[in-house]
Amino acid sequence: TAAGRGAARPTPEDRLLVELPVGELLAGTAARGALAERMAAIRTEVRNLPTLVLVESHSSESRALVQVMENTPNFTLIGEARSRSDLEHRINSGEARAAVIVPPDFATDIKRGRTALAQVIVDAADPMASTAAISGAALAGAARSAELSVLQTGRGPPLEIRVRPWYNPALVSSAYIVPG
Repeated sequence: TAAGRGAARPTPEDRLLVELPVGELLAGTAARGALAERMAAIRTEVRNLPTLVLVESHSSESRALVQVMENTPNFTLIGEARSRSDLEHRINSGEARAAVIVPPDFATDIKRGRTALAQVIVDAADPMASTAAISGAALAGAARSAELSVLQTGRGPPLEIRVRPWYNPALVSSAYIVPG
């Protein structure tokens, strides 16, 4: 028998010592699973923000800028705004989360060698989404500016995109994450 060969028989206390760590391990795994599910609900990658366009400069330069913005994974163009008040209304209603505004003098500034300005408005209520949109707008602006630099020998950068966050200009995330 096993007792005759020097092996001890398990006692009820030994069984408890084995079951307790296994139970704790299973409980910890379940708790981590629940935490993982909650963390998955917090989006860490933001793509395809519904974006409006307000083009006040109807030119090939403005179309090229809109195309560069559309080619980023950050923005999905959902339509054109008829006016600034229409744009504001559609962002306030939640239909759009971002907007690209190309002012009337955009093409003229590029042709004259001046820095052309465009604006991106971002609903910053979700700081993670707005940070991604701001980065995407900056990259798109830099890409288009680099394309224009080849064609232009002006002193300043050919294009500047100014981003204006709405609703949470400081991009504070602590006010928008609720534990639980």
